[in-house]
Amino acid sequence: MILYLSIIIVSMIIITIFNAVFNLQNFSGNVLIVIACVTVATLIEIVIDLILAWIIHSQKDKYFENKRFFEVSAKERKFYEKLKIRSWKDKILELGSLGGFKKSKLTSSSDINYINTFLMECYKGQIVHIFNVILGFLILLIPPYKWTWCVALPVAIVNAFLGILPIFVLRYNVPKLLAAKTRLTRQKTSTK
Repeated sequence: MILYLSIIIVSMIIITIFNAVFNLQNFSGNVLIVIACVTVATLIEIVIDLILAWIIHSQKDKYFENKRFFEVSAKERKFYEKLKIRSWKDKILELGSLGGFKKSKLTSSSDINYINTFLMECYKGQIVHIFNVILGFLILLIPPYKWTWCVALPVAIVNAFLGILPIFVLRYNVPKLLAAKTRLTRQKTSTK
């Protein structure tokens, strides 16, 4: 959480400084208006993200059972390994506990129901973040348009960056969860 807040705050400061130095005329020459616009744009992004998360997590699990969409290829897994995702994935913000299921650690690798729930939360989380990345750019449609490209676009880009990282982490975890599910299913059928 601290890392994300730091990135957001530093980004807000950079966007504010850039506009105060190079684009102040679009803000009536007032730095306070720049600060207000950057703050409002950031808050709008956060609200959009939260609303989308709530809508998607309130949907029934059956809408997220398209295994082909969530399939992670061997090439994609190699990409995540090259990113050394294992070393930094725990630093990525995980707010699943707000929805009732914490995904920061696997607490049971021997309970198939828990693994299934974890997988479903990963699937929903991917959809949440994909929509957050794409729909975060809706902020460009909010007037006043004179600040769209100098405030709204950079805020939307930061939001997209912060949304892509959790997608990588969730997709990195899915094959491991599927392997655990397969192992548990085999154990269950072999004991019958």
